[in-house]
Amino acid sequence: MSSTTFRPDIQGLRAVAVLPVLIFHIWPEAMPGGYVGVDVFFVISGFLITGLLLRELERENTIGIARFYARRVRRLLPASTLVLVAIAGLTLTLPPSQWRGVASEIVASALYFENWWLAAQSVDYLGAENAPGPLQHFWSLSIEEQFYFVWPLLMIGTGALCRRRGWPLRPALGAALGSVFVISLALSVYETIHAPQAAYFISHTRFWELALGGLLAVAGTRAAIAGESAKIAAVTIGLAAIAVAAMFYSAATAFPGYAALLPTLGTALVVIGSGAAARFAPHRLIESRPAVWIGDLSYSIYLWHWPLIVFYRNWTANVPGLWDGLVLVAVSILLAALSKHFIEDSFRDKAGAPRIGRSLAGGLASILLCLAAAGIVFAVVAGQRPGELTAANYPGAAALTDAASVPDGVLAAPPLAFVLDDLAAAYGNGCHLDLDEAEPRACRYGVADGAFHVMLIGDSHAASWLPALETLAEARRWRMTAHTKSACPMVLGKLAKDPSCPLWGENLLEEVAREKPDLVVLVMSADNMIAGAGTREARFPLLVAALRKTASALREKGIAVAAMRDTPRFPFDPPECLARDSGCRARQADAFPLPDPMSSAFSNDPDVPVIDMTHGFCADGICPMVVGNVTVWRDYHHFTATYARTLAPALGRELDRAVAAVGIATNGTE
Repeated sequence: MSSTTFRPDIQGLRAVAVLPVLIFHIWPEAMPGGYVGVDVFFVISGFLITGLLLRELERENTIGIARFYARRVRRLLPASTLVLVAIAGLTLTLPPSQWRGVASEIVASALYFENWWLAAQSVDYLGAENAPGPLQHFWSLSIEEQFYFVWPLLMIGTGALCRRRGWPLRPALGAALGSVFVISLALSVYETIHAPQAAYFISHTRFWELALGGLLAVAGTRAAIAGESAKIAAVTIGLAAIAVAAMFYSAATAFPGYAALLPTLGTALVVIGSGAAARFAPHRLIESRPAVWIGDLSYSIYLWHWPLIVFYRNWTANVPGLWDGLVLVAVSILLAALSKHFIEDSFRDKAGAPRIGRSLAGGLASILLCLAAAGIVFAVVAGQRPGELTAANYPGAAALTDAASVPDGVLAAPPLAFVLDDLAAAYGNGCHLDLDEAEPRACRYGVADGAFHVMLIGDSHAASWLPALETLAEARRWRMTAHTKSACPMVLGKLAKDPSCPLWGENLLEEVAREKPDLVVLVMSADNMIAGAGTREARFPLLVAALRKTASALREKGIAVAAMRDTPRFPFDPPECLARDSGCRARQADAFPLPDPMSSAFSNDPDVPVIDMTHGFCADGICPMVVGNVTVWRDYHHFTATYARTLAPALGRELDRAVAAVGIATNGTE
């Protein structure tokens, strides 16, 4: 079993890897587990590259690191550079809210840390809701290259140790790779359970898949299956394992973890089971000319297909159906064929390949070209930054709540290129808790010794109100404290979104009892739900009961409570809608698709007033996306910090009513 000579079955196996990915990205319902094709690629890459390095190590007692990276540069960078530069050129055709994100991903992809960038975004509750960028697929290429920065050095060190100690090389390399396999697989299982959003992308949960392929290469002929029937059985079982994972896994599958063993071990069986002579042996299928041809194009297909899908969706606002999906498949293959013929093959290893230094210099130039392309996009974004926002030009919410006049001819602010970053300061200074944190951490605003102490508690919808409350606290000389946590309101019950929520709520109840604020304002997204079986409708009364229990627990400690009705949420992305139509708006009836738990819990409770700020977002049954020349929404259910500040006067009046209802004196002035 050779990993160094051309093997048509391996090339055909690349087709088995790329086609499920292509189908999954275009028609996810048709092959919901098609993402496992990436795992097939990992095993193949580990097998081929380890075999290449091993042959050199055995022949020369070392590995030419510079030569190895020069080959990688010639193999990978020309095509990827073309894709990255093309995407940079097309970025400005996307909604402006995506420009900075795409430019950042060009940098991450060019420097091969895209997987870590995506992992950071996936655990960022707000970032996780952003539209996927056209370079998201570069995460797997980043993992491969990170592995190949480490593995040749480990092989050189192992070889040197073997020569010094007189150990046989292959068993020692097998032990090294076996250790990587076991440790990485264990981490994959652990992270998939405890941090599933990030586990999909981070390197150490995936290295074991490359190590598996490397182990096959190190084992060599000892891993090959002997006997015609055994080979046929191995390849049949292996292909079936990949097919089962591709067809029956889904977004709900805990992945990678244990689940990734099915497609990767299936791939290993195909690799070690090839060579059956029977005419109708299953490996004949993957050795066929069409399969080998697709395998030859697989790298370029992988590079081109995802950007095509993302741009198509943005340009047409359509999810691909059968016919437009087939066109996307055809265009992906056409671009891949052109890219391979004119780009890949022109730089691939051959007798006339350039010298090592020239190749590495070319690689550096390619990276710099990509960074320059990203820099141009960043420069365009910087040019969108607004000037001073005056109350006269940007009345914001006052246009709805106070009938303030709105001057014409003023560009909306924040510009769409900046809305995703128009956040409360709590997201940047660390006092807003992430999904996995449970120890309360307060944000403090206003006057430290203010006579009136108001405390805001809730999830990211509560955090959206922080700029308004901060403005109000400064103006009225209040003491204001906030406890906010992504996806977690304060509910004394087990919430569905994150297991840390109930622990945070219990800890926070003790913290509130110690601080004794004059008024606690509870805020939550209507999307939250108590954990457990049953429909949302069946669980909603449980949530209402839990909210009442929470308010009672606070009031028993002598703390007045007010609740805030949830804000609108839309069936579309407002910044994208505004990019197409500056007058984008929604019907108020469509902006509140879910029953509001706060209203349901407390509308008939005189001791817990409900603050309703709907009039700050909607009027006459319509909810505009720009109000008073201020862009209202940063995504489909979080409003911008700029707009929040303009809500402060109206929020102050509603808080005054709530305070009066519970009989508290604020001793503050506006």
